[in-house]
Amino acid sequence: QAPGTLWYHSHKHGSTSLNMFNGMSGALIIEDNLPDGYDGKLKAFYNDKLVQQVLVLQQITGANNLVTSGAGSGGGAPPILVNGQYTPKITMQPGQIQLFRVINACVQTPFSFTFGACNTGDPPPAFKQTAQDGVQFAYANYIKSTNGTLAINVAPANRVDALVQAPTKPGLYTFGPVTAPAAFIEVSGTATPMVFPTDEKDFPRQPAFLGGIRESEINLWRRVVYGW
Repeated sequence: QAPGTLWYHSHKHGSTSLNMFNGMSGALIIEDNLPDGYDGKLKAFYNDKLVQQVLVLQQITGANNLVTSGAGSGGGAPPILVNGQYTPKITMQPGQIQLFRVINACVQTPFSFTFGACNTGDPPPAFKQTAQDGVQFAYANYIKSTNGTLAINVAPANRVDALVQAPTKPGLYTFGPVTAPAAFIEVSGTATPMVFPTDEKDFPRQPAFLGGIRESEINLWRRVVYGW
């Protein structure tokens, strides 16, 4: 199995949502610690000081009638929990970078991977996405100027890896929108200035099995036209 942020969950026909609403899901992290591997390269770049946060988002409830909404209907989506807690606190030092591995194990609710500041005017934590759904980015995608500038829509079953940098100003920040945070980030303590990789030699090399298929490797061409 290739390295990455993976997860397990119930797939019993007719009972998947009920089992997941009762917590039958979790993280499976597979590491590649070879020098050019996804984990080995990042750990080496940060001199083995890279803290990892594995964050499993879940909705826990005993009720399975959650499609309807409205007063008295008994429906509506339950709140998102992070590792079993409601709006827990993540601690970071000013300027520190941590690797967030986020798994949306919710049954029905998407999550907006973004950050905010509790004090108006303070810059929120910065981030650079490094993998999606357990598959690491090629350097050309990681280095794009748009990476880290837009919120990421994390649908149920999606996974996002991202290097997250705390602001240099101590204070309280949010993981998720300020209006609906999944967790709070408390920035305090000794300043720990760190930087994102900006050179291809410092970023994990893309495994050969993720490379594009060369025309010389294609033995048979077929033309398929889709239509009604």
